[in-house]
Amino acid sequence: MSKFPLSFCQEIIQFAISTKIIDKKQISKVKKFFKQISSYSKEVINQIETEDYLKDMFSKEQFLEIYSLYLSQNDRHIKELFVDIPYIDLDEIDINIEELAEVNEKIKKIVQKSYAFVIKTKEKNYLVISLPLDRATYNDIRNTIGPYKLVVGYPYDVFKICNKIIEKIAEKFLESTSSMIQHDIIRLVNFEKSLIDIPSKPQISLRDIKINLPDLNERKFADTSISRKDRLQNLMKKKFVIIGSPSTNDPEIVKAFIEGGIEAIKLHLNITHPVSHKKMGSYKNEKQKILSLVVEYPSVVWGIVPGNLLTDRESFQEIDYSELEAFFDFIDLFYHSYTSHYLLSGLEKIVAIDKVITKEELDVFSKYKFLAIEASIVDKSFYGFPLTLKDITDYRRLIENTDIPVFIPTQKKIIPSDIKILYSIGARGIVLGQISTSFEIDKIRKTVSEFLEYSHRI
Repeated sequence: MSKFPLSFCQEIIQFAISTKIIDKKQISKVKKFFKQISSYSKEVINQIETEDYLKDMFSKEQFLEIYSLYLSQNDRHIKELFVDIPYIDLDEIDINIEELAEVNEKIKKIVQKSYAFVIKTKEKNYLVISLPLDRATYNDIRNTIGPYKLVVGYPYDVFKICNKIIEKIAEKFLESTSSMIQHDIIRLVNFEKSLIDIPSKPQISLRDIKINLPDLNERKFADTSISRKDRLQNLMKKKFVIIGSPSTNDPEIVKAFIEGGIEAIKLHLNITHPVSHKKMGSYKNEKQKILSLVVEYPSVVWGIVPGNLLTDRESFQEIDYSELEAFFDFIDLFYHSYTSHYLLSGLEKIVAIDKVITKEELDVFSKYKFLAIEASIVDKSFYGFPLTLKDITDYRRLIENTDIPVFIPTQKKIIPSDIKILYSIGARGIVLGQISTSFEIDKIRKTVSEFLEYSHRI
């Protein structure tokens, strides 16, 4: 059943109010509407959502403008893939369902489940969405049909067109499959029988599609939350946080961390890892590997280590902000490698230190609003040794000298039961590397799971 969730509509309206897109009279109108339905049963609410309740509050053009602006500000999955989000007035074109069915047959599952469809022109493909899709779905569509431009359509118009597309695909399938009864066809494609016809309009070439692009620069916006940023902040609210730190960008190793239950992972570039001795190349060389992981696991919080100025100054690179903000959630660098480029980045930042530094030096860090300090203070000659009182003393001294959360990387052979003592001295979490997890995929999964289990007991 196609519907536009009331809860989602409320988010869009709240955005419109906070950014002053709608006036007081209209604010009063929408508030009255939501107050009226607040006492309705769940069944009635579900029914309202299947009907075009939006028309009672907005014209199509006004809603599409607000919706486009909302998505461009609030939806990270869209923002990272497209520079701007125009909208399309589907009333301005005569949709040829036969042609659309043929174009969309390859993505019929997405058409059916996500209510998004493709319009093909000589110049390019347009993906028309009614509801935001996740990053993986966007990627699946691109892999199936090639490059496309994203546009937003009025939800209830998109629902009707998608239903017609699925119906037409089913009819064609029925014609060519005499051995299957109609009941099985209907069950297979799951389309609805009660479809609303699209009114016929004079034929307009798809090349003449009317695309309305709001000028984002003309409006001043209030700060709005970004879903992935919220996820990172929620992670930091846990009593004890574990960030995975594979010593290679090998997808199988990284996936083992995720399958073990890890929620945040930092990946590395431009370094030879001191533990695995694996060489991680430039962003250009590693990008395909990294982004395939980011796309496959959109719920993971992803961090990036762009290199180390002290160990390989020539390879250290400053990645463009648009790339950073599109695919990553935080940056992690040693303090001697934090160039002004990264200090001024809009991403959350973790700073690593390689020795216990003074309170005065730590106070300087506070000016840059670091998410955390990574206490990488163990001499390399002691990597893999058990955690000792000296380590605990050094960590405690550091923790007491700063208000910034301190994370302990597993340079020592930290084991799950060590979490209790690290938490007791004030550590906010660990950065879990392969000294503690091993390099065997099955052991990584098991060990990550054990660390998380101990962290939940605190």
